[in-house]
Amino acid sequence: DPEAGPSGDAEGGSALKKQRVNGHAASDMGGAAGNDAGYSSDGERAELNASQELMDDAATFEGEDSVAAEFDQPKVNFTSVMALCNKESAREAQERIGREAETFKNCLEAVKQVMMDRDAAMVSQHGPPSADDSTAEPKTLAAIKATLEVGGYPHHMIFAADMRLTFRAALTVHDSPDDTENLERLGEVFEELYDAICLRARQREEAAVVKALPPGAKEAAQRELNAWAIIDSKGAFLAPWHAGEALSPGGVCGRLALSPHVDVDIAPLSLRLEAPSEWHAQSADVLGQKLPVFWVKGNHASAWYKLGEPAEEYRPFLRRECRWLLIAYRIGSFLLAHPRSAYDDVCQVVEGRSWIAGQEAFRLTEMSTEIMLEHAERIVEELGRMHEKLGTNQFCKTLLGRHVKWQKKMAARPPRRPDPPP
Repeated sequence: DPEAGPSGDAEGGSALKKQRVNGHAASDMGGAAGNDAGYSSDGERAELNASQELMDDAATFEGEDSVAAEFDQPKVNFTSVMALCNKESAREAQERIGREAETFKNCLEAVKQVMMDRDAAMVSQHGPPSADDSTAEPKTLAAIKATLEVGGYPHHMIFAADMRLTFRAALTVHDSPDDTENLERLGEVFEELYDAICLRARQREEAAVVKALPPGAKEAAQRELNAWAIIDSKGAFLAPWHAGEALSPGGVCGRLALSPHVDVDIAPLSLRLEAPSEWHAQSADVLGQKLPVFWVKGNHASAWYKLGEPAEEYRPFLRRECRWLLIAYRIGSFLLAHPRSAYDDVCQVVEGRSWIAGQEAFRLTEMSTEIMLEHAERIVEELGRMHEKLGTNQFCKTLLGRHVKWQKKMAARPPRRPDPPP
């Protein structure tokens, strides 16, 4: 199972971001039924019992309006890492294009610097691609430079993938110890340049995120909830993207805690948010190994809450419900680096094959292609949010076609008989 809990920064990867507002996304999944009739296994019954116990405890929690009056928490600025992807205005789109142009300008400068190196001539003298790179064609440094100059790369990760492929292909021709050492040295020079490019791109993106916050969000007190769970009005667990259904006596139940960066001695306070008005999620883990960080805006106090560690009883449910989301993160990262990959290549990545240069032998957490087919429409929608080019990728069209066949196959199966009650 993927790790539960907020994800950390992924090295060399840009944050993948999205927005959830009033249960906007993926409403086909729904919450669990509020009674035993909808449960056919002992595990699901145990899950319902656990959620009802949490809800019973939550009945004694403070409401959000009481917390605002009684719990005077210092303002904590989480906005610099809070992702918002509202529909772009023309001005915002122009600003985004400007940020991307600056990043590609940095990429062009990096290529020129590599081309000026004494060993650069070897890089463009390469053999055929290796078996691992059979779907890609190595380019010369001059060709990569020309592609950058005409704006031919949709994302800087694809530029980096072309550079790494060119270095690997050059090693198939220049295999003497001295040549190998020189090429590896030049490859390290490029990686240092590219790390700096990624850092500057993230800094520009974070600044834009803060600028794009809704009115008043920058001044609102930011709070953090730990040991949290989301429960519907019938007492069953809900996934974060269905939080708009978390009505009284359910809601978002948790323990209000100060940010670890704020050194104030105040005891945590339990509270319940009912039917939050806005939801957001952010993941910086491009490998799809860790759960994203979830955020919620309350109805009454107009404060943003960062959701930290989920409650132990809620953790297995959250981990299971988020599998499709983690698959979408992984597919998106892979397609940004290898946009012309075949459907079978993507399936191998979902099942655990690493595509990161230098980490090919490292196995990722294995995820099911059956889940990918089941939630194909949701995954394609999420890919479109990650990057405008991803939603129209050929893989997405193939996946949606196979999703239709999968649905017909499932419809033809005889219905499952529920287990007898204990």
